[in-house]
Amino acid sequence: METKQNNKIRINKKNISNMDKSITQYWDDQIPGFGIRNNKTSSVYMYMYRNQYGQPRMMTIGKTNIISAEQARDIVLEYAIDVKKGGDPAKNKRKLKQIPTIAEICDIYLEQGCIGKKQSTIKGDIGRIETIIKPLVGNIKIAAFTHADAEKMLKDIISGNKIIRNIKLDKPRARSNVRGGAGAASRTMQLFSAIMTFAVKNEIIEKNPVSGLKKPKSKERKEYLTPQEIIRLGKVMTLEKNRALYWQDINTIKLLILTGCRKGEILSLKWSEVNFEEHCFDFEDTKTGKQKRPFGQAAEDLLLMLKQNNKNNSEYVFPGTKAGTHRDDVLDRLKYFLQYKDETGNLYVTHKAICVHSFRHTFATTAGMLGYSDLTIAGLLGHKLGSVTSRYAHIVDKTVLEAATTVSNYINNLLLGVA
Repeated sequence: METKQNNKIRINKKNISNMDKSITQYWDDQIPGFGIRNNKTSSVYMYMYRNQYGQPRMMTIGKTNIISAEQARDIVLEYAIDVKKGGDPAKNKRKLKQIPTIAEICDIYLEQGCIGKKQSTIKGDIGRIETIIKPLVGNIKIAAFTHADAEKMLKDIISGNKIIRNIKLDKPRARSNVRGGAGAASRTMQLFSAIMTFAVKNEIIEKNPVSGLKKPKSKERKEYLTPQEIIRLGKVMTLEKNRALYWQDINTIKLLILTGCRKGEILSLKWSEVNFEEHCFDFEDTKTGKQKRPFGQAAEDLLLMLKQNNKNNSEYVFPGTKAGTHRDDVLDRLKYFLQYKDETGNLYVTHKAICVHSFRHTFATTAGMLGYSDLTIAGLLGHKLGSVTSRYAHIVDKTVLEAATTVSNYINNLLLGVA
């Protein structure tokens, strides 16, 4: 390898491999200040310059066995352009070290940016931050995160290859496999954009890098049970063995399908929220806030029966195994009922991917089948639809109450096999 005066060479792959490492420094013959420093164990790219005040600066770019000569040259060219404009890249690099990482911003957001959010929403945010956002981009400095990084992050979440985690839940022996997909990507990037907006408002970054990102539309699951499937589910739940072993699960499932309420609303339902006089639930807190929600006659009959059997005087309609707690879930028992096989070995109830939330869709679909309008169904479900919510927030509308009775009685008859 030929060296020029003052150890100047063309810094490229070939010349680096042929360097005499006994020579401490080599300088590039094209870019002033771009060089290589050799020591006993390694060789590193460096860049030396003077800032606008004439002060000498030296920056380490990276080791020659990790960064290619072309990559190092591109980095130094950007620094050189910055210096010509009066910038000081070494000073900016020191500042960048003080800038928080995305993981640190997420923690600050959870402490300061969630005011007004419901606890259940915050719990979901924590789950997405700990299982998706931090593993994917948590170590990146927030100021260095670009729109291109956001696009890559979105693709990684959709593929799910980098975010599968086996997470321990709060419940004993309960674990959850966190996976990706369009739905997870859409919800996570929505949260991530809120975190970045929080950073902009607090003058940590100038622009939200997630802004303008086209998020995928998640496939909304709207599976529901048909009248015939409800009849079959009722037959499975009334089998003597099931009634003896799983009566509490059966009653929970029945109240869910007879009211169309959300899973959390029923599982955590307190007797203080059951208003028999006005035939409604006085929910202390729902997805749309404090609310009255009418229940029909069939649901009321079930609630009266449960009230009479409340021998432990629990505050919850469906108490948990420990005193002062409520039931956590009924999904496992629901799957057992849905996967019951007939005498020929075939699934008896349904082949659909039914979950607990499907009962809410079943209730709404049944109401529509019985001829009720979208506004009436919204009132039955407690949807937040402007005038509908305000109309039913403090009183129980007679029309909606009558609809609740008609729908719940119809579904109850199906469960009893009376079609």
